Amino acid sequence: MLNKNYFWLLFMTFMMFISHITACSNKKAEETVITPSLQGISEVIIQGTESEQDIESLDKIAEMERSGRFTPGLGFVESGIRERAGDIAGSVVAAYKELCWTYAFSDKSSANSMDKIQIREGLLAILGLYGGKEWAPMDDFDDIPVNTREDGHAAATAVLYFIDERWKEAGDLLGILFSGEEEIDSFSQWMILICSLEQGNASRGDRQRYSAIRSRYGYFPPYWYHLARCTEDEAARMDAAERCINLSPNGPYAMESRGIIASLFNIETSNGGAILVRREIESLITNTVSSRNPEILHALFPLIELPDNPYTMYAIGAMRALCADVLFKDFYIQEATRSNGRLNERLNFISRG
Repeated sequence: MLNKNYFWLLFMTFMMFISHITACSNKKAEETVITPSLQGISEVIIQGTESEQDIESLDKIAEMERSGRFTPGLGFVESGIRERAGDIAGSVVAAYKELCWTYAFSDKSSANSMDKIQIREGLLAILGLYGGKEWAPMDDFDDIPVNTREDGHAAATAVLYFIDERWKEAGDLLGILFSGEEEIDSFSQWMILICSLEQGNASRGDRQRYSAIRSRYGYFPPYWYHLARCTEDEAARMDAAERCINLSPNGPYAMESRGIIASLFNIETSNGGAILVRREIESLITNTVSSRNPEILHALFPLIELPDNPYTMYAIGAMRALCADVLFKDFYIQEATRSNGRLNERLNFISRG
């Protein structure tokens, strides 16, 4: 075991990203809030070192996550429990889960936003702990000693494959490492299902299993992001992309999700950034009315300038409803005189109320 070095690495990594983790406090979806502190983590820790107590702790973590209560730091707690129990591969994946949740809710508009480079650096550090300072592709997947340094090295390599979207290599290696996994909705199983979906060869059973683990990952943006990328049903794709955006509007998965929505309506994906979903539109309308500041509506102009699509039409309808107030009506008229093309046409239409 490498307890001392391993937990020192986790501690330093956790401190590095604590500011990003705290940002999760503002992310809410439906009825679930991602807790912005370590409060509540003690609920899942069962004192002692015996295997039964470790299993009970892991079960409590799983139940917390299934109820939508992922607490920042929980992945590191799980990682420590698994390492103590000898599950080295599981420990590495749990540490990645922590970073993945944090990354998913990073605000990409912030200069301090977490990026994949930072996650990669953390994984390369873990890789170094387990016998290799540099990541190199593994050719022989079938000869991996279980619960050893090599096991940890293989797990870190699998995660790096996953990050690089090398789905086949990641899926093959994860499948070997976690072939005996009893937790059907564990993070490793979610990763394996993603590899299957992204390769385009997911079976009906794989897709059913992905739907079945929704209770644990329904508040995790990548769950919906990958579904939006991989599902063939257009309505389901749009719904998944919108859910991803709602969970983290400024997060790293939101922009591509907007592009996915744009592509469904034959809009250039390069213009996808103009797509705002209903919740965002309603928030802007609420803010402009409550503050009586029509300038806020400028944020909707790129959207209403797009070709016809449900989100543009929804925004036009919401803006038009404000024309009963002369403040907003005059604003539309004034802005129409400053614009041209489709934006001019739309603003003139809106101003007629």
